[in-house]
Amino acid sequence: MMEFPVERFDKGQWILDADKLDIAFKYVTDWRCAVDVGAFAGVFTSRIALRFERVYAIEPNFKSFCSLSANMIAYPNVTCVHAAAADRTDEIVYIQRKCWPSARILKSREKDGDEIRTIRIDDLTDASGLVKIDVEGYEYKVLCGAGKLLASKPVVIVESKGHHRRYDGIDPVKHLKRLGMKVVAEIRPDVILAW
Repeated sequence: MMEFPVERFDKGQWILDADKLDIAFKYVTDWRCAVDVGAFAGVFTSRIALRFERVYAIEPNFKSFCSLSANMIAYPNVTCVHAAAADRTDEIVYIQRKCWPSARILKSREKDGDEIRTIRIDDLTDASGLVKIDVEGYEYKVLCGAGKLLASKPVVIVESKGHHRRYDGIDPVKHLKRLGMKVVAEIRPDVILAW
């Protein structure tokens, strides 16, 4: 199995991404499918793939997608999708080319932007036990394209750094709480919510 650098410094403690998943796994009731939005090179995806029957890993950044695809060869239950998760499918958006490893969506075409098509999570699957979303502020748009999936009551891990102000200003955690989810853990910059 591949080794990934997964430690992050958080308020004076070393927090492993694996620890976040272990917390989230306690609340999962459906192990058939998981979705990793903003999968980067597969750090979360590889751990998720060990527990779920099927995993969709969505990554818009081309360099990161190439790494993700190579790293997921050992996981036949993972489908890698080169797209930007959003509220609509087949719309063209632009990602910032110079911000690798991140993939920030640009508000309009800029000279350093690469075209990428969008996809709604609901077009991939309508049920999931776990959804991880780390998309540099585009979380609300992703959630708007996942209404059917959210109806299946998955556990959600969402990044909450305040980057949502770049786009629509809608806080994804507040949105999920309005839908009836409850915060079960906060491990900055991520929040884990369950029903």
